[in-house]
Amino acid sequence: MLDGQVTSLCYLDHRQFIASTSKSNIYSVDVETLTPSLTSACHFSKVNDVCFPEGCSDLFATASDDDVRIWNIHNQQELLRVHVPNLHCLSLVFRKDGSSLITGRYLLYLY
Repeated sequence: MLDGQVTSLCYLDHRQFIASTSKSNIYSVDVETLTPSLTSACHFSKVNDVCFPEGCSDLFATASDDDVRIWNIHNQQELLRVHVPNLHCLSLVFRKDGSSLITGRYLLYLY
């Protein structure tokens, strides 16, 4: 099952093809079994905020209109995706010890 509608297809060889979707996911698909394997992912709507845990440059989190994701910076791979229907995350911050991520719906502007 692919997340999103297929927007393009490209054969790699006689064993697999690549499928990209409207949800900004790229899959490698086995030709015989039609089994997909997610190879790349990103947000499909605007990114509202990005944050790094204090003292850590190995991972970061991003907030979007549909989900929050945590990424490995070295291989640019998504480690975790949290999707909450009808929730638009506008801001986020890691706790000082990095044990959790706090998200917010509204941005606070200080002048």
